Amino acid sequence: MFSIFNYIANDREEIIVSLSFEIVDKIVQLFFHFVSEQFFVECVNCLVSYACNTRFKEIAMKGVKTLGYCAAKLAEGQVCTLSETESPFKDSDCHLKLWFPIFTGLSRTISHPNIEVRTAALQTLFSVLQTHGRLFNKGFWELVFRGVLLPIFDSVRVGGDSSSHSKEASELSTCLTGLNLLVDLFSHFFERLSFLSNEIFSLFTSCILFDNEQMSKVGATCFLQLMLTNKEKWSPEMWESICVTIDHLLYHNFPTKLRPQSRVTSETKLRSPSRKPKALQGQGQNHSQLGTSDEVRESPLSSPKLGREQETSDELVSEAAGVREDTITHTPPSTRTPTSTPTNTPIKLQKVTTPAMESMRLSLRRALQQRSSLPFKTANEEQGPARAGSETDQLGTNLLGRCNIHLLLLSAVNDISQGSYSLLNDDHLHLLLKSLRQTHRFCHNSSRPKTFGGVSNQVSPLLSQALLKLEESSSSSYLRLLFRMYSETARAFYAKHRLIKWCTQMVQEFIDLEAGPWPSDAMEESYYSSKVPVVQIILTRILEFSDEQFSEHLPVFFPLFAELTLSETKSIRITLRKIFLRIGLSVAQTNH
Repeated sequence: MFSIFNYIANDREEIIVSLSFEIVDKIVQLFFHFVSEQFFVECVNCLVSYACNTRFKEIAMKGVKTLGYCAAKLAEGQVCTLSETESPFKDSDCHLKLWFPIFTGLSRTISHPNIEVRTAALQTLFSVLQTHGRLFNKGFWELVFRGVLLPIFDSVRVGGDSSSHSKEASELSTCLTGLNLLVDLFSHFFERLSFLSNEIFSLFTSCILFDNEQMSKVGATCFLQLMLTNKEKWSPEMWESICVTIDHLLYHNFPTKLRPQSRVTSETKLRSPSRKPKALQGQGQNHSQLGTSDEVRESPLSSPKLGREQETSDELVSEAAGVREDTITHTPPSTRTPTSTPTNTPIKLQKVTTPAMESMRLSLRRALQQRSSLPFKTANEEQGPARAGSETDQLGTNLLGRCNIHLLLLSAVNDISQGSYSLLNDDHLHLLLKSLRQTHRFCHNSSRPKTFGGVSNQVSPLLSQALLKLEESSSSSYLRLLFRMYSETARAFYAKHRLIKWCTQMVQEFIDLEAGPWPSDAMEESYYSSKVPVVQIILTRILEFSDEQFSEHLPVFFPLFAELTLSETKSIRITLRKIFLRIGLSVAQTNH
């Protein structure tokens, strides 16, 4: 009987399909106990055929609703006998053959051409999972996630079909709704689903790097929501995965058209899947993110015994050469001559490492590299060389979109580093600092040109403005995090020299800008204005130093303070007045 109804569900006559569905619906509602004994799967498959009907929307909507009803009956134990355990549904054949026809049927309906049916199927699927997910064991959840939920986002994970604009738009709308529902589901069953966190991060990486600005924005927003909603629940290993993912996103979000060629070459070598980091080849070794083997053996966070002059020299060389600080090969401690011996031995910062964490990092990096291996395509690249006049505008618009996504990612870094600071260990902070530093260097090297290759003259100023905003945002976040670390005894040694170096560099750059000719156009004026908030943060936070810290660094900062008294910016002069008042009070107390 159900086979006949299954065939009728695809009939062209609405009256026939409607009457046949009413019969099936009455059977399910009134005689479910007869159906459930032997014909539950056949009944579900019949309902799926009605739900997937593309001609008659109302019937499809009713089919989706009845599938939800069948799922509720199955969860109540009216189809099979349930054991009195916490998770009565196991990843066994007898349970999978009952649940998966419902899940896969709803998943098929999610590709329905009508948006109302598609949305109803998506919401019904996640509603069933959220309502009855407590009954599933770990193995069952893993099969549901990989076999039902992940395929919903295939258009993002493996690239959508660009041949049909309407199809692509419908797939994206489904993904946008699905991402929000997925975050709610993961947060609701965090303890049961936490083992799938790396898969979730990999999915969000695909969404954020997708060549659609709307999808990327929703992906970044949902990623931040997921992190902050569950910030108290993440384990150190999960926080490590989050920081590695953010570092990966901040690098790969910028298209290669804006990357300096030297950096592209060096980063490609470091991040090539064929070149496995040595830290992952041994046991008990730990590293932050695809650095060199020497850095892994002696991470800055776990090696406070590094000589002050040697560490500062290494950083200065790296800045001058345009090489990433985290990829410098430091001299091993055994061959290094100490330049100074601190009177008080700093507290050594602990690095957390286990074989399980090493395995997790390796698998996550492989997944992330696979996600970012898809080429960045613009609409004009897909259409070919036609309409060459609009290609530059399209390219500029895409680059601006990437900059907007980057701002969201920097906001996520700032929210994590400030709002979840107490939950982060030393490795996590090192990764976040490295990501912010790299973003600043990239934007600093890219924001000065007034024109960009392949970008129209109308879009170039907007792109420069966006890069300036990114440069200011990354520098400000970097400073806030270093200042906070410097306020802690345990982390002050690591932050001290990086902080002082960064502050002097930013202030000196601002002084040099003011000493030069006044900006001749809006772009140069914007570049000058973007430095003011950074200098203001530096001066304000220096005022918050303890008396000991203030006195220690005054010889370094005082010449810069003197130069800043000539600044044209009133807010800077007001803060300088407070600093000089504190200097005067300090001198007076010393004389007494």
